[in-house]
Amino acid sequence: MKLTSEQIKQNGLAMIAFIGGEPIQEYNTFNHDNGWYDISSPDFSEPGYVWRPKPQPVSRPWSKPQDVPLNCWLNAPSFNNQAWFVNGVMESGLYSAGGLKTWSELREYRYSTDRVTWKPCTVEDAP
Repeated sequence: MKLTSEQIKQNGLAMIAFIGGEPIQEYNTFNHDNGWYDISSPDFSEPGYVWRPKPQPVSRPWSKPQDVPLNCWLNAPSFNNQAWFVNGVMESGLYSAGGLKTWSELREYRYSTDRVTWKPCTVEDAP
């Protein structure tokens, strides 16, 4: 089987990722039904297989009501770490005792569902 230049590139990137301890995936070109699957011990000399670094989720800022977890708190380090409970979510943003916040304003905020662990106001989309 002859590899395309894109497959050769993916194989090289997978080798680099594997050496760096990052997850990689394997694809059997003879059996297309299985698709890509995670592999921990690749044999890069095996004919009929193609490898790639495992695609990682992409983080993006909150931008719609479905992104906001239920019963969460907002916190902005610039406000002396004061926290506000989220009272509602709208298409334009969300509101709490701290006032209405648009999606773009929330980039400076963190959120928590337990008031102990604080995370950026982002969600991970599948690659």
